[in-house]
Amino acid sequence: MAVPVINAVINFSTGPQTAQAMQIDIGKLGVNVLADAVAVIVDVSNQVDTIKTARGRNVLADQFQTGTLTLRIVDQNGDFNPQNPASPYYQLLTPMKKVEITATYSGVTYPIFAGFITSYLNTQPKDATEVAYTTITAVDAYRLAQNAQITTVTGASAGDLSGTRVNQILNTINWPNTQRDVDAGLTTLQNDPGTNRTSLSALQTIADSEYGAIYVDASGNFVFQDRAVTVGSIGGTPTVFSDAGAGIRYANAVWVLNDYLVFNSASITRSGGSAQLATNQASIDKYFIHSYT
Repeated sequence: MAVPVINAVINFSTGPQTAQAMQIDIGKLGVNVLADAVAVIVDVSNQVDTIKTARGRNVLADQFQTGTLTLRIVDQNGDFNPQNPASPYYQLLTPMKKVEITATYSGVTYPIFAGFITSYLNTQPKDATEVAYTTITAVDAYRLAQNAQITTVTGASAGDLSGTRVNQILNTINWPNTQRDVDAGLTTLQNDPGTNRTSLSALQTIADSEYGAIYVDASGNFVFQDRAVTVGSIGGTPTVFSDAGAGIRYANAVWVLNDYLVFNSASITRSGGSAQLATNQASIDKYFIHSYT
């Protein structure tokens, strides 16, 4: 079986956009972006030693989590050591620079991770003949939304569809239109409360109200799905893993059966409203009361 080719690129420009700046004669409409300078973009694919990514969902909270990346590269010259003044990237090696991981297989390139660097850890061996490494850690844009406090959401009003409110919040934190995929939504909302909270908390409240999903995808885009899309995705074409010698191989798979998602007594209160209670007696008789509020 052919092995995918891993690509790792570090973009030393500031801001959330990963595209290169538009240049006269060689720029491409729809690909490049307006910027004050050409970005320094470095391909470190040939130096990659280890890549680990994680992107998951909290089952109990029913919310997606921040995506993370650990990228270890061979760094014999210390080019990616922020303390090395001889590095060609000296003073560019700061937090929140961008990193992208993709994999090319059978002529198709698949996104794996796109996010923002949080740290550089350079390891020098005791013996000069051994390999020196720099380990880069990164997070996706979920962390940026968690760090951004908001109060008033410009343009918000009672009757907004959920997708409209998501876009209003992303506008509030100046997230690019080109890096979002937002469904219109099926739920109309109350006016925004205007309270002090993180923009991520506000986005998650909208997703909960819609019974949809908000997450950052492997290309670094904020994605908001309405409940029809989220529920309908269950009926999509499944990805099949096999240990029979054909198909996508797997290892160390763990199956768990527990009561984490058993809820049979739910009390929900909308802002300014009264509590609404729903129960399932058959489930209570079988599993005892599992409350959700």
